[in-house]
Amino acid sequence: MLGTEREILMYLATYGNTRESDLVEYCVQDLGLSLPGSYEILGKMVGEGLIRRVEHCRLRQSKTYLSLNESLPLDAELDLLLGTPETWDKVEDEIPEILEEAAAAAERRIRRNRFEGSATG
Repeated sequence: MLGTEREILMYLATYGNTRESDLVEYCVQDLGLSLPGSYEILGKMVGEGLIRRVEHCRLRQSKTYLSLNESLPLDAELDLLLGTPETWDKVEDEIPEILEEAAAAAERRIRRNRFEGSATG
């Protein structure tokens, strides 16, 4: 996963649902992307299923929010939890705890998918 994508995922993991315009501003100001480049990478991430767009239509002027996809691809979720190989040395003592958290998250996802499958089937 690209560093920019990882930074965006970390932002959403930290702050939760975020207005698209605010996330674009973060990309421009903090990540050094251009305005069109920001929209391009966010659109790509939506297409890849890393994040999702949520339309808030109850306001007079609807707003678009972005959030983490509830079911991130496993490699993206592990990258988000574990970081890149360069950061592994820094968190070596924390790896067992991080892996336990990842296993618990996977187990919750499996149970949720089974429940949703049995409710529709």
